[in-house]
Order: sequence, then structure tokens, then C-alpha cells
Amino acid sequence: MSLCDVQIFFRSACARAWYSQERRHDWSMTDPTHIGTSSADSSTLANTPGVYAAPRRRVPILMYHSISDVTSKVFAPFVIPPHEFAAQMEYLASHGYTTLTLADLMRIRMSDNQLPPRPVVLTFDDAYADFRETVAPLLLRYRFTASLYVTTGAVGGANFWVKGDVPRRILTWDELREIAATRVEIGAHSITHRAMDALSAPDLRAELADPKAQLEDQLTQEVHTLAYPFGFESRRVRTATAAAGYLAACAVGYQMSADAEDRFALSRLIVLPGMEIDAYGHLLDGRGLQSVQRARRVRSLVWRAVRRAAQVRTRIASAPMDTPLGEGE
Repeated sequence: MSLCDVQIFFRSACARAWYSQERRHDWSMTDPTHIGTSSADSSTLANTPGVYAAPRRRVPILMYHSISDVTSKVFAPFVIPPHEFAAQMEYLASHGYTTLTLADLMRIRMSDNQLPPRPVVLTFDDAYADFRETVAPLLLRYRFTASLYVTTGAVGGANFWVKGDVPRRILTWDELREIAATRVEIGAHSITHRAMDALSAPDLRAELADPKAQLEDQLTQEVHTLAYPFGFESRRVRTATAAAGYLAACAVGYQMSADAEDRFALSRLIVLPGMEIDAYGHLLDGRGLQSVQRARRVRSLVWRAVRRAAQVRTRIASAPMDTPLGEGE
């Protein structure tokens, strides 16, 4: 099993932990007053770079990948059937949600303006061709917007980073220009879809700066936001992301995005295939995410150990005999 396979397994397990509890829980007995509140210590957060002071409201930032009927075992947790996605968009429209791009959300937060009623951010990683075929018409129908994150090294090709999946076509530059002319925000998702927290300093700078420059050159518009491949980031990655000129970046987090969180590590919620529409509504409200946090802590510890072991093996194999481990970090 590759590192990519392991991270996909653990990330989907966290989301499935939430959905499993959600289907068992009687939400009629839940105290709704906790929804939209923050347990963060704002006095501490106010002194943290990239973090806002007093939290006002939590916003669901939803993470999608492919919207398709074509799936595979390895990528199944990240493929939503079109009929399910259509029902979710109808739910948002009928329940009065206002879609924002990630850049819109950050501008509102940074200016201290008021959020619209029932805000939600729709994000789509990897820029699969089914975004143009399936997602874009629904966004147009409901006058919605979204943020689409592009792995520039795969434009016009396929998702080479997911081993064992069916080849999924990535949008071409012409198609991206067509989408950029609508209300959809185009953001960066690296060049090669490698985990950024495992990169050397030169590679990290390239994976941040080059896709931003490529997108801005090809689309003739500014690129403001980034989505980390696999959601992996660290303090070093966040600092480099800010230095590369991004306004904000999103990870995963498995929780609602609070005003008080680091704008270079924004939390997102995974939308799973097979999710009943009531469960989708509960996800938007942030209900039942405690089980996800427990699963996430376990996943983080295990996955960190797996990746660190792999990195150590790589460094031992590639370092000259007289180079001490840890040098250059």
C-alpha cells in the first residue's frame, strides 16, 4: 500500500466516522445552541499571526472532488454521483444558503463586514472535467459560485497521483478560461499534487509560486487562494504560503471554519457519496462533529508516524554518509 493509499484511507475514515454517528444520533434531542459557537480562546488566538481575534460565526466550507457515476475502490470516498450532487444544490437553494468563494469569505472576515444569511463555500479539488460537465450548469441554474483548485502540472491530462483509480480527465486551459469567465474562483492546488509538508524548501517554494504564476498568466486574473494537496500543511508550509502571496489556504480539518482560525489552514468538511439529504443538512449545521475530531486525532497520530518513517527512510537512502539526519530542516 502506497502513502497515497494510506492517506486516502485515513482521511475518508474520519468523514465516515461522522456519518456513522450522524445516522445513529437523534438530533431532536440535541441542544442547538452549540452550533456556530467557538471553544477557542480568543485572547490567545488574537496574538497568533494569520488568526483573527473574536470569533463571530462558523461557516461550512465543503470539499468535493469528482462528480461522476464512474468510481473505483481507491477513490470511491471522493466521487459523488451527479444525482446526489444535484439534490444537494437544490437543498442549498431551497434552504436559503448563500454561496461564497473562499476569497469572498476571507475578504468579508478581514474587513469585518457582515456575512450573508446562511453562508457556505463550495470547493472542488483537482479540477476534474466533470466540473464543467456537471457542476457548472447547476451553479448557473441556482446562481451559485464556487472555488475550483487546479493542479497545474495535470492540466489537460489525468489524475496521475491517485494510483489504481480510473483515469479522470483534468480540465484544459481553454476550459479553465471558460470557467474563469463565470463567477467561479480559480485557485492553486500545487503543480504535482505532492504533500507540501514533506517537500524541501526549494520544492515547496516552486509548488506554491509556480502554479499561482501559471494560472495568472493563462487566465489573466489574480489567484488569491490555495488548497493543500491531501490537506497536509505545517507551520513551515503556512509561512511559505503567506510569503508566496496567497490571501488564504484551506486544509481539511473536519470541522466548521471559524473566524478565529488561521487563514492559511482553513477547515473544510468532506462530502461523502451516499450521504442522505438530512445528513447533508446536519453537516452544513456542524452537528455531530465531535466523533470526527476523535477519529481525526487517531488518524493524525498514525498518519504522522507513517509519513515520518517514510521520510526518514528516504533521507537515509539519499543522504551522503557524512550528512547528519535533521540537517537542512
